[in-house]
Amino acid sequence: EDNYSSGISDSVKSSTGPLLAYHISRIENPKGVIIFVNGRGETQLKYKELIFDLNRSGYTVITYDHIGQGQSGGKIDRRTDFGIEHPGFVGSFNHYVDDLKTVVDNFAVPEAGIGGSALSTQTSNGPTRVPIYLMAHSMGGLVATVYLLKNNMAPISKAALITPLFGIHVPLFDGIQIPNWVMTIKK
Repeated sequence: EDNYSSGISDSVKSSTGPLLAYHISRIENPKGVIIFVNGRGETQLKYKELIFDLNRSGYTVITYDHIGQGQSGGKIDRRTDFGIEHPGFVGSFNHYVDDLKTVVDNFAVPEAGIGGSALSTQTSNGPTRVPIYLMAHSMGGLVATVYLLKNNMAPISKAALITPLFGIHVPLFDGIQIPNWVMTIKK
């Protein structure tokens, strides 16, 4: 069964005001909840096959579109470089991080049964708590890293960063520094 098509698609107010589109592909009795954070200029729709595979492997999956991208609202910076407009303009990179926190707090935590939500797996003893994982690609990897550092990993159990955006050298955000161990690639 295609859980993406039967999942919940809706939107929630982002940290800056526009609506943030999200999707929950829920399965019964999940092993865990995975939040997938996509890259710059991508949409959650690009990852339907991955979501299908993760559902079949036993995980509920939550995805969302960054502000100004995919199905989310938001600004488009009309200034152009080489004639290309820039969707998803934000005043601070931390807005992306705040939006991930919105998704974690409003959707992943209840889905995982933290706080006894009715959305979690039910047993005769009540809701079962399952771990929350982050899976992130490209710019989403940087968003996830800053989120994890700001929140001391909580409530995330593990994170998988797929080609995270660590290679651009720009001043970092509000004093958050990415530790060298995160930036080191072992040969």
